[in-house]
Amino acid sequence: MIFTAALVMSLCFASCKQQSEPTKDGDVKTEAVEKQDVPSLEELVSKAKAEGANWSIDQWKEASKSVLINVAPMLNAIKELSDKIEKNPDNVVSVLTEMEKKQKEFEGVEKLLNEFEAAAEASENGKAVMSDEAWEKEVKKELGLPDDF
Repeated sequence: MIFTAALVMSLCFASCKQQSEPTKDGDVKTEAVEKQDVPSLEELVSKAKAEGANWSIDQWKEASKSVLINVAPMLNAIKELSDKIEKNPDNVVSVLTEMEKKQKEFEGVEKLLNEFEAAAEASENGKAVMSDEAWEKEVKKELGLPDDF
């Protein structure tokens, strides 16, 4: 539950605190996390539900990292929109309209994240990974995600 809450909160607030580099034209350049050869979020949730009880800590870590890779584009999109608001608060209405469109694109993600977390919480190894803050911090750094989400 804590993992999902932190992830959802990061979508709205914390991701905007990440340091970004302004480009020549003043736009903010965000660090993109490339979606490597990882299963889709739906596949990860399905596997976690079916096989997660038998996964080792390393398997839970791999699956959790893959979940973060899947949601990274969403986090980066929210960050870009938040940066637009910070850069020019007068554009709030247009940015909120954009945010609504993005929200529709990522519909269903929260439900899948909750299902993944429930599968992790049903397993001792999954619980251990979800509470391993040092590992989480390391993965976020590796993926270029904000440390505070």
